[in-house]
Amino acid sequence: MDPAIAPHRLPVAIVLAVSLLGGCTSDPAPSPPGAPTIQAIGILVEEHIADPNRTYILADGRTFEVSIETTRVLFEGGLGQPFVLGTDASGPFVGVFSHQDGLPEDCHLAGTGPDAIERGAFIEIKGVLWRKAPSFVPSTDLPAVGTRYDGSNRFCFNDQSEVAYIVR
Repeated sequence: MDPAIAPHRLPVAIVLAVSLLGGCTSDPAPSPPGAPTIQAIGILVEEHIADPNRTYILADGRTFEVSIETTRVLFEGGLGQPFVLGTDASGPFVGVFSHQDGLPEDCHLAGTGPDAIERGAFIEIKGVLWRKAPSFVPSTDLPAVGTRYDGSNRFCFNDQSEVAYIVR
């Protein structure tokens, strides 16, 4: 290279290098939502749908009337599965867990393919912080706090709507 031209290319090379390095930094993880307030947990034995209202009846006899116009439905499972009713910064929510053939009977799922973020004592799924059960043991190494889980994970919840374990 001609030494007379090289100094002219140096500023371009510096700008290019700084631009490339800047593109390699990752955006900071989004802040976690606040922990929800759980108003009710129980096993769903009956559900009546009369849009926009839904009536949920639990095994212990409690009944909850919910308007889906004002309450987020996080996931819809089936009878015999845990039901959860709560509130967070985004407002009220309801969810009925489901079961998937081939998984252990005590594995209640929060819908299919949830996007999940590691949050220390919690796992953020469907925009809600779900507490890890005291007996929680991951099947693999946990991602760093604020980092997303691999999409192949299944998050098994217990009857108390806590994340009990992870299966792949």
